[in-house]
Amino acid sequence: MVKAASPKGEYEAGSYWSERLSQDFSLVGVGYKALGRNFNQWQYKAYLRNLERAQKRFGFNLGSDSILECGFGTGFFLDHYHRLGNRAFAGVDLTEVAVKNLSQRYPQASFSQADLGAGPLDLGRKFDIATAFAVLLHITDDGKFRQAMANVCSHSNRWVLLTEVLPGKTFRAPGKSHYVLRSRGEIEAELNRNGFEVVGTEPVFVFLAGPTPKFKAWFYLWNAALYALTRTEFTGHIFGGLFYAADGALISAFGCNPSVDLLVARKK
Repeated sequence: MVKAASPKGEYEAGSYWSERLSQDFSLVGVGYKALGRNFNQWQYKAYLRNLERAQKRFGFNLGSDSILECGFGTGFFLDHYHRLGNRAFAGVDLTEVAVKNLSQRYPQASFSQADLGAGPLDLGRKFDIATAFAVLLHITDDGKFRQAMANVCSHSNRWVLLTEVLPGKTFRAPGKSHYVLRSRGEIEAELNRNGFEVVGTEPVFVFLAGPTPKFKAWFYLWNAALYALTRTEFTGHIFGGLFYAADGALISAFGCNPSVDLLVARKK
């Protein structure tokens, strides 16, 4: 999903995310800031439902496989792996505040501060799974994006899991310098270049996030509607719950995926 309100001025990822997380180390800090805490909680609940479906379909195991979380932020997914009984996870994040907080929460795990797109990264080991959830869209420079993809892939022996919007063609929204929605073809080409093949996708959202910008009027209209429906925490909770239920029913019945997808790739 496109997580953050547009920053003012030129986007510089390190300072932007450090400031956001320092001010609010929560799902709002890493999520849709304008949509409020309750709506964000429904969105992240949908992520976990999506991961459960994907596990059953593709065969990876978030409870036992070793996992590298790239861009772990507040540690929402790491907390989920831990609840499942997993103790074989590690993480890399752009911000010092994220590394400091998660190192205190899970002192037995290894957390590193690094810019995925800055250059080759070597954490000294590989994992069964490497993930980048709603992270790569915020790497807006093409060269840094390719480097980030290489770094994610180089640390996995089996699986790469990414969540992306996946429009028909790469989309840069006017006035939005902090994200680029890259096409499935562009992302798949980078995975192939780094020794992985896409084995499938699983829908994450239908109504809980704006659709792909294939139809730009609908893209902007639905995003505006989300802001209107979540003006208070109460309405955010009500509409978040309604959309969560609707998304689950539509995905189960029809496999709808007009919004964010989990893309699953396996080592060749």
